[in-house]
Amino acid sequence: MSQQSLIARLTLSVTNHNLGLYYRKEGKSQRDLSVLLRSNMDLALDCFKAYPRDGRVIHFVINAALELGDLQHKSKGLKAECDTYTRVISQFGLLNNMRLDQQLCVDMAMIHTKCGQCQADNNIRQFRDALRNLDIAQKLWSSLAQNTKNPEFQKNAETVAKMMKQIGK
Repeated sequence: MSQQSLIARLTLSVTNHNLGLYYRKEGKSQRDLSVLLRSNMDLALDCFKAYPRDGRVIHFVINAALELGDLQHKSKGLKAECDTYTRVISQFGLLNNMRLDQQLCVDMAMIHTKCGQCQADNNIRQFRDALRNLDIAQKLWSSLAQNTKNPEFQKNAETVAKMMKQIGK
């Protein structure tokens, strides 16, 4: 995939995102919105396979997964939501030893938090995986809090730590 093709796909992603906002605002069918967001995530993963260390693409993938996962969560599709987050996180092995900017670190913490929450749900019961994802999220939130002195990041780290203790009981 060329850089020009990547830019075109990133532009299409923005268009899909805006179309999704329009669908929500106008009360369009959940099925149409789901198809749009799922195709947007597939597009993001294609770009990630071609450019796995490009920060724009990583943001694109995470945001597409979070948006689709949010829709699935609202429609009681907990298993689908969990699968969406797990699918994206499974691609992150390519990011080892990569320096993360603050926003990318926030995105990574958020997707690990959401994935861990899904996995810990009594309907999913993947507690070992949940603890692993929540541990990563807690470390990311703590690191963000320490480096930025942002109290919201510290609150997130503490919330994730409480979730982990609940699972451990």
